[in-house]
Amino acid sequence: MENNISIDIWIGVLSGVLTSVFLALVYLAKEKWFDPWLENRLYKGVILEGTWVSHGSSKHECPACKDSSKHELDFQLDLRQSGYKIKGIFCATSCLSRGKEKDNYSNIYNVSGHIQDNYVTLEYNPLSRKRTGQGVFLMEVKNGGKNLMGDITFLSEDKMEIATLPEVVLFRNSSD
Repeated sequence: MENNISIDIWIGVLSGVLTSVFLALVYLAKEKWFDPWLENRLYKGVILEGTWVSHGSSKHECPACKDSSKHELDFQLDLRQSGYKIKGIFCATSCLSRGKEKDNYSNIYNVSGHIQDNYVTLEYNPLSRKRTGQGVFLMEVKNGGKNLMGDITFLSEDKMEIATLPEVVLFRNSSD
C-alpha cells in the first residue's frame, strides 16, 4: 500500500513538472512567435526598419580669444521593427575641434521603443557596461517616411548633465 502511495506522489510531482514545462513553452511561443506575427498583421503604419543617419556641424567663433571651434556630430540608427515595437543599435560619434586640438567621442547603444500615430519614442542605453550615458529620442515621421525629425534628450557622459539636441533630422539610408 505504501509503494502505491509513493508512486502516486511521484507521478503527481512528475505530471506537475511536465505541465509547468509545457505551459512555459506555450508562453514562450506566444511571446516569440504569435504576438509579433499578430502585431505585424494588425499594424498598418509606416515601417521604420532599416538604417537612419544624421550629420550635423556647427562653428563657434570667439572674437575676443581669436579662436574658433567646430563641432561635428554623426548618428546612425539600425532599426528592426515588429508591429509597434522598435529595437536596434545606435552609434554616435562626435568631434570637437579647437584650433589644433581635437576631442573625439564615440559610443554604441542599444535602442528600444515604439511608434504610435507617426511619433517615435526611442530609449537608448550603452551597449558596453564599461560606459555611461543614456537618452531618449522623440521624433515625428516626416516627408512620407523618409525623415525622422525631433529632439534628443540625453545624459552627457563627460559632465553627467541632462542636455537636449533640438531639431535633429534623421534621413533614411537610400539603399534601404
